[in-house]
Amino acid sequence: MNGASRRDTFRLLGMLHAGQYLPINFVYMALVVILRDRGASLSQIALVSSVGLLFAAKFLWAPLLDRFGGRRGHFRSWLLVLQPLMAAVLIALLPLDPVGDYGLLMVVVLVVVQAAAVQDVAADALAVRALEPHDRGVGSGVRFAGGYVGNMLGGGAVLFVYSQWGWHAAVLSLAVLTAVPLWPLVRYREPEYADMGERPGFRAVVTVFKVPGVVRWTLFLLPLSWIGVAGAYAMVPPMLVDAGWSADRVGLVVGIAVSSVGGVAALGAGLLVERLGRRRVLALSCGAQGLALLGFSPMALGHAPFLMTTVALCSFGAVYAAGSVVINAITMDFTRPATAASDFTVLASVGTFVSLLGGAVAVALAGQVGYLTVLVGATASVLAAAVVNARLKDPPVVVPQVVQDNVSVVSA
Repeated sequence: MNGASRRDTFRLLGMLHAGQYLPINFVYMALVVILRDRGASLSQIALVSSVGLLFAAKFLWAPLLDRFGGRRGHFRSWLLVLQPLMAAVLIALLPLDPVGDYGLLMVVVLVVVQAAAVQDVAADALAVRALEPHDRGVGSGVRFAGGYVGNMLGGGAVLFVYSQWGWHAAVLSLAVLTAVPLWPLVRYREPEYADMGERPGFRAVVTVFKVPGVVRWTLFLLPLSWIGVAGAYAMVPPMLVDAGWSADRVGLVVGIAVSSVGGVAALGAGLLVERLGRRRVLALSCGAQGLALLGFSPMALGHAPFLMTTVALCSFGAVYAAGSVVINAITMDFTRPATAASDFTVLASVGTFVSLLGGAVAVALAGQVGYLTVLVGATASVLAAAVVNARLKDPPVVVPQVVQDNVSVVSA
């Protein structure tokens, strides 16, 4: 790594991921619980989830980051603007009533999600350039461990604050925590990446699909791995509330306990990727996710005893974290450093779109056919992904050699 030390880079990437997932998990976990607790319908909750589909449109922003500032190692400059912007927008939630001002609430949510999307682009691009290929497993583990800290705080701790002190205290604490990554960001020395002439444009969004293996991974393997697990997990908050759980209990288990287990599992998965290889770890994690989803059956039937439900959710959280880490590492392998923001964002956006679409559709379908039917379909999809990935080899690692027409020529 150039510029900052390996430790400083890992620390910053972990904190940036935490800073991004604080508002995101608040929207998709804590806010869902708060809305349901205050009597919002499943259709309103599904709309909140569907707003996240705009997160997948972040690939439209990515070429701008590559073009203006990204080529000479200044993704940090974007992050210095976006991190405090997210905190400032969250403050706008303070005077709103979540249900009574539902329309205005959705407007603020839209802005927060878009700010988090652009922050994600800059942080991902910085990670691609700062991490050597052999560091990507561990680096992905650190990033997702940070993400789980953000989940724990944004979904769990904020819900606890809401239960004890109300909406205003919850929103204020969320905004303050979101601003925390600014300190290490100010001190960080970003690696320089050589300027290779004319800056990239929007065609980089298309040319990434010429990289060998990208089409199969992005349009088939990634959706198959994500859609079932995302759909099942999106049903967890409303299933728990419908089973009689209070907001603070949901926050304690889903936001804190599951995120804590997931963070530890992410670090372990990063090390495991380096030992066993990307594809083998992905196949094992998908198979384990399918088995773990069986533990959701009582919740789907309206029964959620505390201990059994906590064990089921934590078990799922561990294997879900492992799958997330290896998918992130594979996506980085397909990314060309010359167009780091555009490439990684396009590939990751497909997974994000599939996840959010799967979650929104699953919740909406559950209102029509019941939780259990949707859970069975989600489990079948995850197990199919395990079988397919077990038969494949690791993807080639993309590295820059020469530059022609603003696009890196790559080799495995």
